[in-house]
Amino acid sequence: METSDLIKILRLPQPTIINRNVPKRQFYEHLSSSKGQGLIQKDVDTVYWLSSVRPNNSGFTVTNDGETSFEEIEVFYVRVRNSDREEAIFRQINSAIPYPLIIFFDLDNRITVGVAEYSYGKAHEMGIERVVISSILSNHFMDSMLVPTKEPGTTLFEYYKGIQNRVLSVTLQANFNKSPMDIDIKGYSEILRLQSEVETLQTEVIKENQLNLRVELQLQIAEKKKLLNQLLSN
Repeated sequence: METSDLIKILRLPQPTIINRNVPKRQFYEHLSSSKGQGLIQKDVDTVYWLSSVRPNNSGFTVTNDGETSFEEIEVFYVRVRNSDREEAIFRQINSAIPYPLIIFFDLDNRITVGVAEYSYGKAHEMGIERVVISSILSNHFMDSMLVPTKEPGTTLFEYYKGIQNRVLSVTLQANFNKSPMDIDIKGYSEILRLQSEVETLQTEVIKENQLNLRVELQLQIAEKKKLLNQLLSN
């Protein structure tokens, strides 16, 4: 996909648009490990800086609660060469660009998006708690995902949280056919953990020959499924 087409689909506000190619070598000097440099070199084709959302070009305000420090949000578009590398690429780009990021990934015209949950240290140093990579996005979904429902005084942090919620909603709908209303990234991670544990236990049931142990495993599966359904039904 051409960046100009993606910008139109996303309906990015004109004052925020940058649409500039970022040479991969510019990341190398900001990456401390050769592993990170190798990841960008091997698995990334091209990187485009689409947009920079700041108070002076968006009308959002800066969060000032002493804990979170969202002064700007950067939007990138990355063409990747291999699947299942998006989270690692997100983390490496974020280590070079220490601002909250929204990264659209393109693998053979299949678009996904990455967002993160951030934490801040005593010196307001930003760290990544979790990264979520969405399911494949439709143009219809992308048409609205960055358009804010902006109220007076909306902060950049609240805007980013709204985008997180949309990404989580579409991803859970694709993976579980359910879309909880009040899910956050922590809850999403718990859903994935429970699902993984259910799958592991189901494998153990197949391998187990003793009936009493199989019954015990089935009870564990039922309990974890119950917890999973509770999270998905909120």
